Amino acid sequence: MVTALQEERAQLSEATFDLAFERLLLARTRLSSPGWAGQSIAGIAHACGFGSHASFSTAFRREFGVTPREARNGALPPPAGQAPGGVK
Repeated sequence: MVTALQEERAQLSEATFDLAFERLLLARTRLSSPGWAGQSIAGIAHACGFGSHASFSTAFRREFGVTPREARNGALPPPAGQAPGGVK
């Protein structure tokens, strides 16, 4: 039997996952954008809400299979709906 608290906890967990994924997508977009080329990877991580460069790099690699530096150097195609080169 699923209690109301368990259901609420499951919904919160799903919302937290969605938010983390959205932050990773934002970082991916910024890493491929010429408008963000002057910003460090750590600066982009911080701007996207990550508390440390290490946690950002770990999450990014887990999600996309490449490091943020590799993504910045063109290892990933632009996110869906973004023209090559991106926009800021």
